[in-house]
Amino acid sequence: MMAEYDEHRCDFCSGTVGAMVARHEPMRVDDKVVLLDGQIIGKCDRCGHRYYPAAVVKVAQRVAAHPEEAARHESIPVAAA
Repeated sequence: MMAEYDEHRCDFCSGTVGAMVARHEPMRVDDKVVLLDGQIIGKCDRCGHRYYPAAVVKVAQRVAAHPEEAARHESIPVAAA
């Protein structure tokens, strides 16, 4: 069962933002990247813009500040110029 997420209009394209379960969804927190997995976030059905509920942002901030508390660690390749 999906957690409750109120549908609303996208701020960018007037599409409809609905709930989705994040799977390896990268979220930038300060100078770090946290991957969201299993969190309920919003996604616009037209432009794809993501919306993160405050509770999800707080979880990501906590994991970024205390990476030892993360459920798991994965390496992310970086392409630099």
